[in-house]
Amino acid sequence: MLAGVCLVSGFYVVSMLHQMHYLNLVRFHYWQVKGGHPTVGDYSEASWDAHVDHCFEYLRQAISCGSGFTIEGDSPLLVKGEEGEASTVTGWGIEHNCINFEALRAFQIDQERKYNATWQT
Repeated sequence: MLAGVCLVSGFYVVSMLHQMHYLNLVRFHYWQVKGGHPTVGDYSEASWDAHVDHCFEYLRQAISCGSGFTIEGDSPLLVKGEEGEASTVTGWGIEHNCINFEALRAFQIDQERKYNATWQT
């Protein structure tokens, strides 16, 4: 049982970790493309495009489902080489209600072990 939810399937992926995986994949691909490097691995450019598009859609849904309702105020922003100060929202210095990430990761590792047991016989 996790947070009052009965888990009945064989294994699970925690949504936040799935979101972080997709964020990292988008970040990785962005820097590949920006640096003019060819795609890495066995995926074609079309496969990368489809996967990254799916990542953006998954993250859009996660954000729109209210993954965080912390109110973040404006923050001063100093840009090196530019005069003056702008105002933006960085999220820094604002108290957020966070989870115990280590406990979440331990749960996910256990789920990965269960998943691997379904096909490693």
